[in-house]
Order: sequence, then C-alpha cells, then structure tokens
Amino acid sequence: ELANLVGVMYVVCTDGHRVVVFAEDAVGDIAPLRIIEGPATLMATGDAGGLEVDSDFINVANYRDNNSLVFERTAEGDVAPVRVIEGAQTHLDHPDGIAVNEQYLFVTNAQNDSITVFDKGADGNVAPLRTIIGAATALSEPYGIEVHQGRLFVANYGSDAVTVYLETETGNAAPVRTYSGGLTALAGPSGLRVISGVLYVTNWDHNSVTAFDATAGGNVSPLWRTIGNSTLLQTPWGVDGPSNNDLIFAEGFESGSTVEWSGGSNP
Repeated sequence: ELANLVGVMYVVCTDGHRVVVFAEDAVGDIAPLRIIEGPATLMATGDAGGLEVDSDFINVANYRDNNSLVFERTAEGDVAPVRVIEGAQTHLDHPDGIAVNEQYLFVTNAQNDSITVFDKGADGNVAPLRTIIGAATALSEPYGIEVHQGRLFVANYGSDAVTVYLETETGNAAPVRTYSGGLTALAGPSGLRVISGVLYVTNWDHNSVTAFDATAGGNVSPLWRTIGNSTLLQTPWGVDGPSNNDLIFAEGFESGSTVEWSGGSNP
C-alpha cells in the first residue's frame, strides 16, 4: 500500500519486505529518498501490506506475522520499530489494512473478518479496546481501511463491497452504509481513501480505480472509473493523494510501480 504526506510518497513493498520513500513528484526509474529494510525492521518475513503515515510515525500492518509495526516517520535503513503490537491478546489475524486518527489505531484482519481498535500508542501483547466482528458487520476479507469524519470505510475483498461504520462501533455492528452491486463496478476492492469528499477504491480483480461520492452508498455507479491498458494499473493495491484532490497515486502490487494521474479526471 502507499501513503502521501507533505510532498513525500511512502510505499510498502509486500514482496520486497520494505518501505520505500520517494518525493511526491518522482517520475520514472528514480532512486528513493530512503528505504526502511532489514532484519531489525521485522518486515523480512511478514508480508507487510497496510500502511498509514501521520505527522510522526509510519504504521505498517504485517500480514503474515500477525503484528502491527510503528516506525519514526524519518526512519531509514535496518532500524527496529519503536512499537510492536503482537501476541495472542491482540486478536490480530492476518492484519491487512491500517488507519490512525488522533486517538486510535484501526486494523483490519482478513482471516477472521474483523476490525481491531487499539490506543494509538499501544505496544506489546495488548488486548484491543474494542473489536468489530460478527455476521451483522458484513465484513468479508477486509483489506483497506480509512477513518474519515467519524466513519470507518472498509474495502471487503471477499464480497466486492465497501462497508461504512461509525468510528465508535464495537461488536456485531451493522454498517451504516454499503457500496455494493453491479453498478458500482467494484471487483476485489483492496485499498481506499477519502479525499475532498470523494471515495477512491482500487480494484485488484479489474485493474481499476473507482471513485464515488463519499456520502453515497448502495448499488450506485461510480462518479468515474479509471481502467484500461493505458492506465498501467496492474493488481492495484493502495491509493492516496494530496488533500486538494489534484493528484491521485495508485500502487501496482504485481507491476512494482506507482501510477499518478489527475484526481478530477477519468483517463
């Protein structure tokens, strides 16, 4: 997955077990500004997937090793994380997506169809503050997650749907809205981000990005859809962009590349 923050683009490479940092305007075959990689990072065997960057830290969901890693935002090289959430009490089960706000850290668990919520500063083998789990949640292989204006947006790879919850939900809570159905063109949704009132979703199975009104729901057509050979999208995983919606970045899982285009267009 990838994250964009203050002119810098962060990309987590699942197969490469590293976080790579580029300038936001990097183009072509260009060297990164820095790389976080090596045994001390704990990403060497974990298939790191989800990524969220805030003003101080880089947060990584480590899928295979069932842990969540936190690095200093300026970290470089073979450095240990400053915090690791790991152990039986955490209930992490193939964590794939990660999101943070001022107080909490939210992690999707693809294996047991749940969202675990921790204190933002949690460390070690700690129990989640709350967990969203159960049949009513409609979670199905949840991958990407976004927290935005009191709502949790979740990409459900297993059901071709995006479910939306109150940020404060716990237990077997039904979504307040669901994007689902043939008109949505969702196909293996994996990553998502809300930018300037628009919900962008990457679709692993259709090599596409779909954009919706972030206040909508149901079986609705996207505002626009980015798809086709010219897009260079190949199994897109993460999506992000500046808050002004001028540029959108999508990461290709198998292509090993990041694609950039105008956020208000339909290439």
